[in-house]
Amino acid sequence: IPPRAPLMLTPRLPLSDNGVNVASHACASAVARWVEWMQTTDELNRLKVTSTYARDTKLRATLFGIDSEALTARFGEEGRSLAAADAGPLDEAYVGGAS
Repeated sequence: IPPRAPLMLTPRLPLSDNGVNVASHACASAVARWVEWMQTTDELNRLKVTSTYARDTKLRATLFGIDSEALTARFGEEGRSLAAADAGPLDEAYVGGAS
């Protein structure tokens, strides 16, 4: 499977010595791709990054609401926790200063 992102790793491996070797190679390859990407990729325009973050935050919140309703109907109160785990952090509340 060709990588779609620098850290994407999706092998399915048997529980064997060969599986361990393949996993080790896959991890090393992923690290090498990530390091190369970090060293060769230009920094993005901060305005674009900020607007993308704002859009993604709203989208995650919307999807959390939809998933929460559907999963709560299916699994009861645990559905809300499942939706939260799936959505990830809704907002990091970053206030600047570090960049």
